[in-house]
Amino acid sequence: MRHILNAAQTNSLYAKGNLARALANDVAEAASRGWLTSRTGPTSFCNIWMLTPSGLTVLNIEKGIA
Repeated sequence: MRHILNAAQTNSLYAKGNLARALANDVAEAASRGWLTSRTGPTSFCNIWMLTPSGLTVLNIEKGIA
């Protein structure tokens, strides 16, 4: 999971990219847990998975920072 969260933090996790396709189950789990989002506004979305504040917390915990 750390690999996916790292990729989302650097904005290199494209929704239809090779990494997201290869790790689709992990991306779906992270999004379901609220760690990733593609929402940019109340009714708009983009094609990049981005880290949410709770995703950043989880990533920091996994890195041993928090």
